[in-house]
Amino acid sequence: MSMEEMTQLVTATGASFDRMWMQMMIKHHERAVAVARTELSQGSNGEAKQLAQAIIDARTKEIATMRALLKSALK
Repeated sequence: MSMEEMTQLVTATGASFDRMWMQMMIKHHERAVAVARTELSQGSNGEAKQLAQAIIDARTKEIATMRALLKSALK
């Protein structure tokens, strides 16, 4: 997140804060998934690859949950 985005988040309240926080967390998780996929394709350590897959699995589910929240509860 940029400093500007963080400043906006700090000053937001209520539903606006919730929406901004969720959008930022989705971006954060998407980046984590991308990095984990790089580990799977380029890494060689079996334990690191297992961790990368666990991160992909968990963060993908969390992203889906956050997107659903944005569509329903946080309109």
